[in-house]
Amino acid sequence: MSYLDEFVNSVGYLPGEVSRSLELIKLLDDEAKLSTDDLSILSTKYFSTLEKDQGKVIENTEILQNIRAKQQKALNFSDEKIAVAKQLLDMIDYHTNKLKQDIDAYKKEVANENDNAEEKNKKKQKIEKNSLEMDMPMTMSMYIENPEMQDGFDIPNDENKTYCYCGKVSYGEMIECEGSTCKREWFHMECVGLTTQPGGSWYCDDCLETKKRASKS
Repeated sequence: MSYLDEFVNSVGYLPGEVSRSLELIKLLDDEAKLSTDDLSILSTKYFSTLEKDQGKVIENTEILQNIRAKQQKALNFSDEKIAVAKQLLDMIDYHTNKLKQDIDAYKKEVANENDNAEEKNKKKQKIEKNSLEMDMPMTMSMYIENPEMQDGFDIPNDENKTYCYCGKVSYGEMIECEGSTCKREWFHMECVGLTTQPGGSWYCDDCLETKKRASKS
């Protein structure tokens, strides 16, 4: 499951939770307002019912108790409303921070995937290059330019030894015949009509004829 899918699943309930919290806050606010309105009415009634007896004020204890109860009720509604609002903000902050973390993690994951893909692509290109080099016939310049390729191969280094159909010494660009029993081994590319290195294995005419006869027998 991707980071995006995980985040969508985790916040699937969020719209409903936000709506429920806002409705609860509004309900608590309405209840607190009603309690405040009742307090105003009770306060007016309280002061209108005060009596004096020999210079002393006689309080209406029943109304006073109602006033104190309404005050406490209004405070409770306000405290609960603040608690719900804080819980809602904490929940939104949590998911906002989680989204940022998921985005950062996703960016790192994509970067790692790109690095791995680039590394795999380089390895693939190297393998393809090596495979291509193995499939292509060897030329004299390839041996000279790559000393590590010279081990295990018979490279013409005798200045007096002759090669090719022309029977001359090695010079210029030469190509090796892949025939295991080829007598001449190396050929001048111009003598065999080649201007560029051919793809795949290359055989001289004699070895090619030998292969044809062998395949028919």
